[in-house]
Amino acid sequence: MIPGKITFFDEIDSTNTFVKTYINEIDDGELIVAFSQTAGRGRRGREWLSPANTNIYATMCIKQVDSAYLCGSIIALAALETLRYFYPEGDFYIKWPNDIYCGTAKIAGMLCDGCGVRDGKISAIAAGIGININFEVSEMNKIGQSATSLYALSNRKFNLKKVAKKLDFFAKQCYIIYLKDSAALRRAWEKENALIGKRIGIVKPDGETVYGIFESIRDDGALQMRTDSGKTECFFAGDVSVSKESLVNL
Repeated sequence: MIPGKITFFDEIDSTNTFVKTYINEIDDGELIVAFSQTAGRGRRGREWLSPANTNIYATMCIKQVDSAYLCGSIIALAALETLRYFYPEGDFYIKWPNDIYCGTAKIAGMLCDGCGVRDGKISAIAAGIGININFEVSEMNKIGQSATSLYALSNRKFNLKKVAKKLDFFAKQCYIIYLKDSAALRRAWEKENALIGKRIGIVKPDGETVYGIFESIRDDGALQMRTDSGKTECFFAGDVSVSKESLVNL
């Protein structure tokens, strides 16, 4: 049984940091939601722009960790279903490893942090997500990349609390699936990775970009690529780039 608790904050430094700090006091499956972050962050320590009362910044506490990377799939799939619920017309999909796009623009990003180690394994995960809800186009332009929001797509404003509660509902559903049949959750997550089969580039930590066909996602979450040189390579992290032409033709 997954607890139904959801906790709201008007402002917090970072929902992931809060979960990591108070991991022993937070329930398994609890969703921490903030309407403003003073120290929001993305992958590799990048700043996550978190204007007040505009978007949703949330982290799910996952204490039953079998596969760390699949814990991120829980919040990713929940966000995807939430976006589709409020804007069914959107062509939303997951962009490996941790983004959600609509067409050619990013609308959400995930960040998972480990919260302790037990018997040599990660004992809990803070599965965080930031979703652009009522972001104005003029503000999104400050991000420096192609971005969108539910407001930009639909030309209407959304009640943040209602969106957060729906995210919580879908997150707990996905968590239950994860506990009962993690393979089913993995299949659902891979199916939503629309770039599989497309030619992409991956920017490695050292700055080198490798190009090739995104073949599949391995059981450990790694991206498998058939490179332009004909080799099969696997990547556990990296910034994925893809041409706008490929994105349009998804």
